[in-house]
Amino acid sequence: ETATKVTAQSEKRFTDDGHWNTRHHLMFYNRIHPNARSYFERWREPPSEAAPQHLLKMADPSESEEPAYMDPTAAKERRQHGKLPEEDKLRVQWSLQDPAGPGDRDRLE
Repeated sequence: ETATKVTAQSEKRFTDDGHWNTRHHLMFYNRIHPNARSYFERWREPPSEAAPQHLLKMADPSESEEPAYMDPTAAKERRQHGKLPEEDKLRVQWSLQDPAGPGDRDRLE
């Protein structure tokens, strides 16, 4: 008797209630950091997961002077990215200062 109650209630959970957008997982990808999401029709390309061009050839472990357990793996080499160029950085315009400036405060009093 209890099992039929439980299964009847759980089946109700999987029916469409008309309020939930079934495409939610396509519109809001929850595995990405909120700061990297695209809001307000501002498309933001996801960062490339490809390895940099100069690291596409695997390093030869026989040339390394480090122990064998420190040999670089392909995953480690893919994680190495250079510094972001200035033109790709997102500029943020904000300040904790009063827009009038500290010198203008004396004139306001």
